[in-house]
Amino acid sequence: MSSRTLQTRARRRAAEPEPPPASLAPARPAPAWVPALLLVLAIVATFWPVCAHEFTNWDDGLNVTHNPRLIGHSASALLEFWRHPYQGLYIPLTYTTWWLLATVAGVDTPDATGAALNPYVFHTANLLVHLGACLAAYRLLRVLTGRPWAAWAGGMLFALHPLHVEPVAWVTGLKDLLSGLLSLLALWQYVLFARAAITDEGNRTDDRANAEAVTDHRAWHYAAATGALIGALLSKPSAITVPLMAAAVDLWVVRRPLRRVVVSLLPWMAVAGTFCLIGVYAQPVAAGIGANAGADAGPIWMRPLIAGDTLAFYMGKFLLPIGLAPIYPHSIKHVLSSTALWVAWLAPAALATVAWVTRRRAPWVAAAAAIFIAAPLPVLGLVPFAYAEISTAADRYVYLGLLGPALAVAFLFSSEAVRHSRTERQIAWAACTLVFPLLAGLSFVQTGYWHDSPALFNRALAIDPSCDVAYSNLAADALVAGRRADALGFAQQAVRFGPERAQNQVTLGIILQQLGRHNEAGVAFLHASEADPGNVVALTGLAEELGRAGQTQKAIAICRAALQTWPESSYPHRCMALLQSQQGQQADALREAETAVRLDPSDALCRVTYGQLLDKAGRHAEAAGQYALAAALSSHPSQAAQP
Repeated sequence: MSSRTLQTRARRRAAEPEPPPASLAPARPAPAWVPALLLVLAIVATFWPVCAHEFTNWDDGLNVTHNPRLIGHSASALLEFWRHPYQGLYIPLTYTTWWLLATVAGVDTPDATGAALNPYVFHTANLLVHLGACLAAYRLLRVLTGRPWAAWAGGMLFALHPLHVEPVAWVTGLKDLLSGLLSLLALWQYVLFARAAITDEGNRTDDRANAEAVTDHRAWHYAAATGALIGALLSKPSAITVPLMAAAVDLWVVRRPLRRVVVSLLPWMAVAGTFCLIGVYAQPVAAGIGANAGADAGPIWMRPLIAGDTLAFYMGKFLLPIGLAPIYPHSIKHVLSSTALWVAWLAPAALATVAWVTRRRAPWVAAAAAIFIAAPLPVLGLVPFAYAEISTAADRYVYLGLLGPALAVAFLFSSEAVRHSRTERQIAWAACTLVFPLLAGLSFVQTGYWHDSPALFNRALAIDPSCDVAYSNLAADALVAGRRADALGFAQQAVRFGPERAQNQVTLGIILQQLGRHNEAGVAFLHASEADPGNVVALTGLAEELGRAGQTQKAIAICRAALQTWPESSYPHRCMALLQSQQGQQADALREAETAVRLDPSDALCRVTYGQLLDKAGRHAEAAGQYALAAALSSHPSQAAQP
């Protein structure tokens, strides 16, 4: 055989693609859609009970059921979410989603809390968004590993872990889910952009049309990624860490040079910086601007220790997801008083050390660790944030962070050892058959704790018997149910375990009002307003009690302060109407009462007050109409706790 023939055959063999190594899939691979379908079925089987859950009084009233901008489905009210922050957060895309859901979820008869919305619609929406986020995570992992079943394994970990029950089962958790979904879409499109950039930069052919097509794809992927990032930030500002996560993936998985990574992400950093400024404007405590914000966050030199302690907490809950609760005894005050603070940082430090040491041999470990650490960065305690007064840790804060462990699992399953060793594959799949059903079972059980307010806060007390926030919410729930004695007992326990928390004093004051113990109610509202001078309910309650005591001028001044703080709340408008009526200012009182009804038409007390003032004005037919509407509504005596 001639040497020319041998060379020709050698070139042909070199041109032929190498046979793929043994993979995790069976000898005859299933279609690409099969792993995705199995992922969807697993999620639905695990989380379907949430679709029949109720609203809870854990911020669902504040954000959805008694949100004055959602009631009435006004387009102008919707625009207010885009123009101004609401309750210290600028998350207009999340509120727009709730507004759209509210337009189809209305019911004719309000429930006992005065909510005229069907909770099942909102819970089902949460589940669907979680499904979308899990599919986006699966797609991202598939692009990174190139192996559908390895991506499926990582996606299953992300989808079924019990830490994800809170955002899925909690209506207010939609902000975490929506931001997570859009963040994952942003990362997926960014990876496609980065890979196209490598192709473009390595293109040495003369095929100009092909080169232009690659460049065009890069632009589209980057534009889609940037749009998704902006959407994520408009859903929840904590998405400012997504550029850091993208940098970790680009640098250690896609393996582009640092200089190119930085250049690619500079626009994202600018976008994230802009939203940081918006966050400071919306919630000054996040920048340490508010009263006592710096003290509440602890000394600056101790904040890295606080962050290390919080990360260690998340690492423990990830590895052993038991004892999960809606509220953890992990406030700044609790953390600073704990001796564990001085050693807990060793756990995340060890993780970071392992990631750094293995960054060349197994760079995906570094990427996974960086994602897990970076995702909750804004709420670790390095900077002040509002919820830290209750706890520096919450399951919802690691929703996006679990992409890190999912990425590690996907790359572990696509590693050479697993792909080329039958024994390794069998061990890996045996682990899946044990771990994934266990995670699904724990999550299924955990969903039951989120069924309604009593179930939720009794769970919190089972984990922490001194949880004052749980007692306060149980008190509000008992008051709605007409169990005033139980409500008083719960409220007193809340004040006992958290006397410095304004909301506990507010809840106690509302219950004392219902019991006719007005002097004690006034004292409770006074303590609440001293603890939190901007608490609208405390100020309004205090104004009501001063009005009853004959100090009308002082009461009106305090009520005006409440209205300046939150003009969209019906509660201070109703109070002002009563006070102005006492002063004989009937026309002004009537306008205030009308405003209160417009802001919250499901509030029976507002309608009764409006009816009484209409009677005084001689408009008896209109007054009778208001009384009839009030009788048809379920009055919510505790709704003032969430005006």
